[in-house]
Amino acid sequence: MKTKRWFSAILIIGTLLWLLAVGSFAVLAENSAANPFAALVQDSIDNGTVPPVNPFTKTVGFSTSDADFAYSGELVTYTIEFQNIITNYTAKIGVTDTLPALLTVTPNSLVATTGTVGLADGVITWIVDVVTGTQLYALTYTGQTPIVTAEMTLSNTAMLYEIKNAHDPITPTTKTLSATVEVKVRPWGQHLPIVKRAPPTPTPTPKPTLPSFVNYNFEMGNGQGWKESPAKLIYSTGENFLENTQGVYYAWLGGLANQTNELSQSITLTLPTGYTDIRIRYRYWIFSDEIDCDNDKVEVQVNAVAQTIVTEESKGNQLCQTGRTFGWKSAKTANLAQSFGGQNIALLFKTQLNASKNSNFFVDVVEFCSDDADAPASTSPCTFQSVTAQNETGSAADQAGAAAKPIDIGTAVVPLAPGGEDGGGQ
Repeated sequence: MKTKRWFSAILIIGTLLWLLAVGSFAVLAENSAANPFAALVQDSIDNGTVPPVNPFTKTVGFSTSDADFAYSGELVTYTIEFQNIITNYTAKIGVTDTLPALLTVTPNSLVATTGTVGLADGVITWIVDVVTGTQLYALTYTGQTPIVTAEMTLSNTAMLYEIKNAHDPITPTTKTLSATVEVKVRPWGQHLPIVKRAPPTPTPTPKPTLPSFVNYNFEMGNGQGWKESPAKLIYSTGENFLENTQGVYYAWLGGLANQTNELSQSITLTLPTGYTDIRIRYRYWIFSDEIDCDNDKVEVQVNAVAQTIVTEESKGNQLCQTGRTFGWKSAKTANLAQSFGGQNIALLFKTQLNASKNSNFFVDVVEFCSDDADAPASTSPCTFQSVTAQNETGSAADQAGAAAKPIDIGTAVVPLAPGGEDGGGQ
């Protein structure tokens, strides 16, 4: 009887254990059907198995248009990504990426969407606190391929681990996910570097041509372009002893006592802007018996402003014996570009003689000039040029034939001293 009781008890207990086991399996099967990763999550947390993240990928992009290879010395960009696929899964995830020995990582190029990133001893370490949800986590970095003379392949593998607590190290003993990428490096970049073509040099806008004075060399005679006051001031070589420098005609101011002579012209064309140097250049000849250089005066004005005159002999326009030129010389105004650019120009030559000694001022070839390197080719330079003409100390016959301005001027004449420059004037 006692044995039967024990047998019955054992049978009852066995039956109960069998029913309990079957019930537990049914519950597990039901949970697995509802969430196929539930057991994987639990096992990952408890035993350090593969974390439930998917996909875990590593890709690379090239700066060249060819997606199959990188050139020698080219920058390439690596991207590592993974995503939490379980809404109730949280963990600390570690990613390591051992770099190829010949890849040079660009400083400060490691960028992660979240977490802590470091680089030491050729290994990138990325620690991420994965939160609930299906967030995407990403890390990017840039590296430069090596300089090679033959094609080679750079290969590296990123490893993903689950860290059970904050103090656990990342070790290969934990089960992992991995992602490998290869980069073919070709040597052509060493021999065919990428060269950026310099932008074309813009063609400068040509400077406008400088205006011209009408009858600038007086070869059109009187009444053309120039205003002469008080009477005729343009003469020909046939009317006087002077031999002209360019053609036959020139202007003669002075030669008459107590008289003011003015030779002027206004041009309606504006002086162009854009120049750094514009001047008025002319040729002149001074003959005077005046001893005191303050008695007789000559002045050059531009738009009623007296100009500082630079002369070939650095004498200035002085109507006195000191200012004699002994022939044709060159002179020019100061720079007009800044003060008169964009304006119409009025030019005036003016002499004022008193009643003592005689003075004469001859003018020829009046023109605008510029020393700008990019001035039009037709522009006259402002540099002084030698003038070939008969000297003032010509023959006695020449001097005697030029005793004074022609009598038809209608006023008393103070003649040039006959017999050369050493002769006395009136």
